[in-house]
Amino acid sequence: MSIGYNKLIETFDRQIKAEHYANDGNLERCESYWAKALFMASAKLSIHDWRRIRDEDFWIGYDSRKGIERKRFTLNKISQYSSNYY
Repeated sequence: MSIGYNKLIETFDRQIKAEHYANDGNLERCESYWAKALFMASAKLSIHDWRRIRDEDFWIGYDSRKGIERKRFTLNKISQYSSNYY
């Protein structure tokens, strides 16, 4: 059984709303906010795209970060890739 894109976005929105209050209204500190941004940015990427994004330099930077910083780093790499290839 597959969950549709819109259903996943609704789920992210509910999680963000709950975390938003727990983080004193600061979206930047909400794990689900970054997960949603990463999901939306990566939804159209192919396996080939991911192979290009996740090169050796990616893993060095990724492994040196944790939590939200990893999501932000990955999102930045996707943005860089998209600006070069799309």
